[in-house]
This record gives sequence, structure tokens and C-alpha cells, in this order.
Amino acid sequence: HLTTDITWSCAAFVALSDGATVAVDMNTGFNFSLAIGGNRTLGAPSNEKVGQSGCISVTATGSTRTLDLHADYKPVTGIEASPFSISTTETLEIWYFVRATDTIVITAVTRRTT
Repeated sequence: HLTTDITWSCAAFVALSDGATVAVDMNTGFNFSLAIGGNRTLGAPSNEKVGQSGCISVTATGSTRTLDLHADYKPVTGIEASPFSISTTETLEIWYFVRATDTIVITAVTRRTT
């Protein structure tokens, strides 16, 4: 049975592992968090489901870092394009919608002070 507790637990942020190219397995959740310790690339996502949407929340450690996105991530017109510069005093939030298995539409990019 699908319960509200199960539904809400799926919305919890899933921590991504830092690395030169960051893997995003969209089968593990809808919302993701990432702390980057260097200049990174968000790799091609895996296991995405058409209609899936959520947020990838990114912070930088040590100093200002950059985050580039794989070509599967497509920003809508007017959205800030990657690579993103992220200071250690902010959180970058990338809001997405899966249009197709190779098309992750970036619907918004927000920044907030941490």
C-alpha cells in the first residue's frame, strides 16, 4: 500500500557523492543534495522517469567552485546556464522536470544564502 509516510519519505534529500563527475541515480529519490569540494560536472542521470521532478541542492566547500551540467540537462529560455559559480556562503538549487530519458528540463535555478 502506498501511504503518505512512504510518499513523503521519497521527497527526502538523497546525498550525492562528490567526485569529478557526479552520478545522479534518479531511481533513489526526487530531491538530491551535493557538497562539492572542487570544480565538478553533474553527469548524465540514470534511471530517470518521465514526469519526475525535483531539486538538486548544491553547496561548495573550501572556496568558490563551479558546477557544469551534462548535455541531458536543458535549461528553459531565460534560465542561468552552466557552468554555475557557487560560493561557500550560498546554496544553488537546480529545479528540474524529466521530459524524456535524455531530456532533463531545468525549470529554475535559485540561489539562497546559507
